Amino acid sequence: MISRTRLGGALLLLTILVSLGMYLIRNHGDSPPTTRVRRGRIHWRIAAHGRVEGVSEEILLGFTVPGRLRAIFVEEGERVRRGQILAELENEEQRARVEAERASLAKAEAHLALLRAGARVEEREQARAAVEEARAVAAHAEVAYQRARRLHERGILSREELERAEREWRTAHARWEAARQQYERLLAGSRLEEIAAAEAEVRLARARLREAEAHYEHTRLRAPCDGLILRRFMRPGEIVRPEMLGQPVLSMADDSRLRVRAEIDETDVAKIRLGAPAIITADAYRGEVFAGRVVKIGAAVGRKTLMSDDPAEKRDREVLEAWIELDPAARRRLVIGLRVDVIIELAKRENILIIPTSAVITRDGRTFVKVRRGNGWVERPVHLGARDEMHVEVLDGLTEGEVILKTP
Repeated sequence: MISRTRLGGALLLLTILVSLGMYLIRNHGDSPPTTRVRRGRIHWRIAAHGRVEGVSEEILLGFTVPGRLRAIFVEEGERVRRGQILAELENEEQRARVEAERASLAKAEAHLALLRAGARVEEREQARAAVEEARAVAAHAEVAYQRARRLHERGILSREELERAEREWRTAHARWEAARQQYERLLAGSRLEEIAAAEAEVRLARARLREAEAHYEHTRLRAPCDGLILRRFMRPGEIVRPEMLGQPVLSMADDSRLRVRAEIDETDVAKIRLGAPAIITADAYRGEVFAGRVVKIGAAVGRKTLMSDDPAEKRDREVLEAWIELDPAARRRLVIGLRVDVIIELAKRENILIIPTSAVITRDGRTFVKVRRGNGWVERPVHLGARDEMHVEVLDGLTEGEVILKTP
């Protein structure tokens, strides 16, 4: 009797449990997950590895002509000014040619100045006196010739003496005529053709001097900008061979501003934007934080080159380079080439209305959320703002506390 009673009670309990289960399944088995619109924060950022460099990156400096390296005038870590001579090849031959071409130019310019100025008063007087002297000599030679001819006709003077007198007369007359023409040229001044030819000689001399100076300058290595010497690759006495032209002798960087070249993981490429603030830290400066902002984003992805100490880190990832300009305060602390860690702030908002990103429906360029109304759901357009990986800011369309579908 007792056994039948216990069996009946068990059956009754099982029936109740089955009925309760069916009720729960009918009323709650298809109930979708929901959430409430609430206040919270949006903090979205990405991490990357980077390296400090100057605003100019690393500049490799080398000679464009072969020769023996005579001297290097700077050391690694030394600051230099734009145009400063950093290194020099042996250049005695080039320097001598420059001096020779300068002398040639000075001579050509002096000749041109003389032609343009014309003859001085003293030169004119000297030329006139030379004409008078040549005329007197010619007149005396003519008298002597006439006398010799008469003597020859009388048989007193030989034929050879007569011919000598005639030659002296003609020579004196020619000298008189040359002196007279020279005097007339001095009075008339230089001809335009002579001045034009002298001007051409000056231009040619200047061109030759510029060429010689260029050859001489090629034996000197100058700083292209203000900056810092990073490395020396050669030593004085080494030879720059023709096949080595362009090989660096020194490297430098413009460190008037410092930047970090960061490698952004390919999965974060779409998130980064110009102007985004960044935080820089380095193991060498524990406890210090340096600020910056994204100023440039690369145009193509490439292989990862900066690795962390984590042995589990994937080394075959594609990355996009981004450049972060550091605040001026960092220039006095960080050094070029230092490896750093980068945090780029994509969004940071406090005490704002937020909903899960999974609750958002996007259609035809518009965003919607399903909101509870009575026992059903209605689709409502919303205006959204900043977001992170889990939540998105609600700017308009919802109020705090409303119930929405978490995964519509």
